[in-house]
Amino acid sequence: MRRRFRAALIFSLLTVLLVNAGLALAIWVKSDKLEDLYFGEAIYYGYQEAYFDAIVRLDTELAQHYALDQPSLDSLSAHRSEAEFDVGDLELSYRMHQRAGRAIQRVLDAEGVPQSVRNEAAYRLARIYYAKGYYINAAHALDLIGGEVSKPLAERADLLRGQVQMTQMNYKQAIKLLKPLRKSSELNGYAAFNLGVAYLRDGQLQKGIAQLDEIGKLAGNDAETVALRDKANLTLGNRLLEEGRAAEARPYLERVRLDGPFSNKSLLWAGWADAALQKYDRALVPWTELQKRDPSDAAVQEALLALPYAYAQLEGYGQAALLYGQAVNEFEKEIDRLDSSMSAILNGKFKRALLRDPDERTSTFFQNLRAQGDAPETRYLLDLMASNDFQESVKNFRDMEQLRLNTLQWMANINAYQDLINVRRQYFVPLLPVIEKNFKTQDALLQSVLLRRDEVARHLNNAQKSHNVRAFATQAELSMQRRMDRVAYKLGRMQEQPGLKQAKARLARLQGTLSWQIETDYDKRLEKAHKDLVELDELIGKLREQHQVIVRMKREAYQSYEGYEVPLRRLSTRLQSLNNNAAALMQQQAGYLEKVAVRELDRRRRKLADYRVKARFALAESYDRATKKQAKEAEDVIREQQKIQEIQADDDVSPAAGGTQK
Repeated sequence: MRRRFRAALIFSLLTVLLVNAGLALAIWVKSDKLEDLYFGEAIYYGYQEAYFDAIVRLDTELAQHYALDQPSLDSLSAHRSEAEFDVGDLELSYRMHQRAGRAIQRVLDAEGVPQSVRNEAAYRLARIYYAKGYYINAAHALDLIGGEVSKPLAERADLLRGQVQMTQMNYKQAIKLLKPLRKSSELNGYAAFNLGVAYLRDGQLQKGIAQLDEIGKLAGNDAETVALRDKANLTLGNRLLEEGRAAEARPYLERVRLDGPFSNKSLLWAGWADAALQKYDRALVPWTELQKRDPSDAAVQEALLALPYAYAQLEGYGQAALLYGQAVNEFEKEIDRLDSSMSAILNGKFKRALLRDPDERTSTFFQNLRAQGDAPETRYLLDLMASNDFQESVKNFRDMEQLRLNTLQWMANINAYQDLINVRRQYFVPLLPVIEKNFKTQDALLQSVLLRRDEVARHLNNAQKSHNVRAFATQAELSMQRRMDRVAYKLGRMQEQPGLKQAKARLARLQGTLSWQIETDYDKRLEKAHKDLVELDELIGKLREQHQVIVRMKREAYQSYEGYEVPLRRLSTRLQSLNNNAAALMQQQAGYLEKVAVRELDRRRRKLADYRVKARFALAESYDRATKKQAKEAEDVIREQQKIQEIQADDDVSPAAGGTQK
């Protein structure tokens, strides 16, 4: 029985230590300054243990970042490396080991990745493999770490290497890796504990004892140090007890706190240490204290048999019989509780208890179980959680329920979106035809203006190239030029007469004046024409912007209610399928959990039934011994009385010879 307790203890201790060894599992934000608020929001949800929400937000942010034409201008670029790693960490926290491993493997396979980033990725990949039990793969991933490695990463990697070596029973190599880590400020406690276990498994008992003894005397009152100290003392005491060194084991077991999680086992084994030394009166002290505790605990149940056994060894058969009777009653009560719990589980109450508050964080859910009433369906749940597989199965079951609720919420959101689209359609359908008609008119005017502008620009360029000064003449000047051309034509057709020559001379002066005016104003008029063209382009640019706004608004108006029916229908169908799959998987998972729970409770029941049989036989034997002892004591009393009577009879006999009889 002590061997079974030791195996269960070592397994649970190593499991806890392996989890604690990866303390940096959820250290997501490493930058001194947060540049992207959406990235910070995703990490916030991660710290709240809402891993699904964190993964969805971070995946969305990364997908949008990758789709940008210039990702370097995005605020997420400052956190891109962290975000790519954090997705893997969050998926690992959400127990998505395969996807997390592939994400980190892609970082390792990418080109141009700095060696420091590759080292971090290799360590995280090794940690994933180790958590999944792929120890050889974890060792290969650790071999990818190279170049200049930071001290914290090097220490964590060596600790993981040591743990991998221990799984392969290469204890000497594990010792070699773990020894230097005793000087680590972050991992010294965990490394020292694993080093002590490695010494013990390698057969170096004295070194293992010395190492665990050092941990068992660690100074500090924080929860982490106190728990580690208790684990080391309990492990060391149990090992010494198995080695037959009960006297040495007792002091280590006494170091374990009486109110800690390991107190029941320490009290039980302390009593067995005293019993091994045949100091049964001392064994009564821890076993009597243990008897007062929760009878559902295995150590307490064993103490219910151990305590009367100690009284029997002290020949207190009456007290032993009384305690054996109490043990039988306790075992029967516990068996009834187990029957009630198994019945409640098979009736579905266990499944409903696990889904009591699906939105509650998993960690607080397990903590709040202690505050619940003594319900049959949850009475032994915390003890069942000692199994890592069962605990992970419970987490998966609750996560699937949360996913199922998410799908229901998303389907409700799709219906709300459909209602919103219908409202938009009712609003825009009467307005858009009128807008479309006016838009076509305005669009035609814009095209006409653009054609006219291009024509003006072409004439301007031609006039400038050919230095055509008349191209910049005003309407009045052109009108006067045409009038003078008509006058000149008429004067040219007239016959010679008095005053004709003076008229032609005067007309020539007027024509010269006009030409001189047009020629001298050419530069100013050319400059003004260019300025006017620039102003025209500015006005046309504003007109085009307004035109684009109208086009965009018109397009958005159509897009706000058109083209959504098919995608929303597909999404709704897909969500319904996901919901059905989640419900089916939940049913299977619930069946598995109920089966495991009932099997474990049935094992406990059979064990208690065996205890009850032993207690009844011991009870009968104690009564028999007590009866025999009482009979023997009665015979001794009778003999003593007979002797007294014989002595009194001798006193009444006649005096010695020579005397007279009266």
